[in-house]
Amino acid sequence: MAGRAPRTEKWTARENMHKDHLCVIVDGVVQVDETHLEPRLAEPDTSVRGPKTLVLDLTLESGGSGGDDVRVWKPAHFHKEDVQPNQYEEVAIVWHGQPVATVKILDDREYGQHLAAITQAANIAHASARATGKKKAAKKAVAKKAVAKKKAARKKVAKKKVAKKKTVKKGVAKKRAAAAREKRPSAKKRASSRKRR
Repeated sequence: MAGRAPRTEKWTARENMHKDHLCVIVDGVVQVDETHLEPRLAEPDTSVRGPKTLVLDLTLESGGSGGDDVRVWKPAHFHKEDVQPNQYEEVAIVWHGQPVATVKILDDREYGQHLAAITQAANIAHASARATGKKKAAKKAVAKKAVAKKKAARKKVAKKKVAKKKTVKKGVAKKRAAAAREKRPSAKKRASSRKRR
């Protein structure tokens, strides 16, 4: 029994002019459960698909002993030389007779446009994320300024309260000193009271 098909993604297929002949290049990534397993793509002996579909069998082969039981993504690649222009329209990836993925074959010009579109979309997404990040940073800066203003205002109020308390204390101290002076006999009175004794 073959087991369930592995997860696959990011399939691309293209006709590529290589020196003096045309070839088909297929690439994708396959998730394997053990690090020693390698994804392989090969044409089957017989194909039940139409003549415009290039069928490729996906298998996982051991790359030797050892390895870890860790789920990882690994590249899968296929290269077929000496094809005619537009000989194939699509590639069908098959796992033990079960379809896994289908991808349209692009020529070099279409593939270049495809890559340009992907790059543009990635740049837009990055610019949008960057703008969002800048907006968040600006909001944080505004919030920090507001917090700093509040702290400064609180400090001002606290300083005023402290200054007021000091002023009140000074006033109270002056009043007490004045009251104490009034209660105490003056130096002349003290001198005269000493003379009497």
